[in-house]
Amino acid sequence: MKQLIIIFIGFLLIQCSRDQGKRSETNATEPLTIVKDTKLEIWREIITKEPFTINVNELSNPFISPRIHSELAEKDQTIQLELVGIVEKDGRRVALLQDYSRKGYIVKAGDRLGESRIKEIGKNYIIIEEPTIDATGKKVFRRRTITLQKE
Repeated sequence: MKQLIIIFIGFLLIQCSRDQGKRSETNATEPLTIVKDTKLEIWREIITKEPFTINVNELSNPFISPRIHSELAEKDQTIQLELVGIVEKDGRRVALLQDYSRKGYIVKAGDRLGESRIKEIGKNYIIIEEPTIDATGKKVFRRRTITLQKE
């Protein structure tokens, strides 16, 4: 019985060594197959890209998110001015304006204050044309009327 078990184990060992030899021969002659992970490649491309940003100045979509609309409102370039007085001499009117820091400006029609322009000076008002950015992100000019405040 022991001899039969030894013969059987010997037979198994011989078969295993033959199978091992066949496997090593087939691996050496067959080319290796390279598997590409396409999802990994896509993720590598995404990681190397620049982060997504929105240039508000080039925005032409009228359906803007509230966050972008608030950014546009912050870019409003209005100068806080107060009309202090208007003087008329020889048919020409000159206005005295003050900004929030109490700095005074003497202006006539056609003068510029920064990017704003004085369009008209009336008896008790002035009209200023100033740049602003509309909801589509384009620079437009709007007219603002400042009236003379009575004391």
